[in-house]
Amino acid sequence: MERMEEFIETLRLEDGKVQLQPLHRARMERTARDLGFVCPPMPPLEQLCPEPLRKGRVKCRFVYRETIRELSFTPYTPRIIHSFAPMALPVGYTYFYKSTDREVLDRLKEGCAADEVLLVDSEGRITDCSFANLAFHREGRWYTPDTPLLEGVQRQYLIQEGLLTPCTIRVADLERYDQILPINAMLPLPLKDSYL
Repeated sequence: MERMEEFIETLRLEDGKVQLQPLHRARMERTARDLGFVCPPMPPLEQLCPEPLRKGRVKCRFVYRETIRELSFTPYTPRIIHSFAPMALPVGYTYFYKSTDREVLDRLKEGCAADEVLLVDSEGRITDCSFANLAFHREGRWYTPDTPLLEGVQRQYLIQEGLLTPCTIRVADLERYDQILPINAMLPLPLKDSYL
């Protein structure tokens, strides 16, 4: 019997308060609707977060399909990235839904000599890195690739707020930008560290 695909949500808690929960919930509902299963209710994360973790930034991660499982809360420490390197995605590769199947992304990351990959599609456009969407800074403004593999909730929020502008970004365009930042639920803009 073939195992059913499962999905992940990773939410940020700041001092015990869930951030961007409506956007996470909307992504869960869209995933369930598109793939034909019943979306489970969102757990009461603020109540479930252990008391010692209700200060600072905490990562809440759970796996779901029709039910929630593998719910965890951990203190968050951002990964340090000093360098990026472009890596070509397999032709036709998609990652529309935040799935537990990350084999291709993990393999590309493992094959990278830099700290992190810049994923490049078959048209030569930068999409994301292995664990986050990307923000590129130029002349006081932030831009993000308009062809992400996964439209993350932080990216969606920043676009809605007018803080991030989608555009086509190719490897040859990198010299036009003075900063690159990973952005995801755990890494909102602005961050103190930048990478290029």
